[in-house]
Amino acid sequence: TNVSLTVTAAQSGTTFVATAEDCVFTLPATANGLTYTFTNSVSSTSVGVRVSPAAADKIYGNGFTPLDDKDAINTPATDREGDAITIVGDGSAGWFIRSVNGTWARE
Repeated sequence: TNVSLTVTAAQSGTTFVATAEDCVFTLPATANGLTYTFTNSVSSTSVGVRVSPAAADKIYGNGFTPLDDKDAINTPATDREGDAITIVGDGSAGWFIRSVNGTWARE
């Protein structure tokens, strides 16, 4: 369980659970095969759960327009307990969404 956390490469394969409102998970620089799942366990009121890539990395998929340093956000307008996103690093451009549950938007 987590509030806000900087994720490390050594934690690849981990499922992180946001246990507090407006949690931010900061990703390491992309590396090939790094995989993380982020799950929301609370409804938020201001910014929602955020998955934040490094400044030079993008998040691809789910209809996002990929741009460097733009978060994936489970916004307070639509978040529900159990919403989740799984991402995989490609080692060069950034992160690809492997699966998504609930509504996630790009920053």
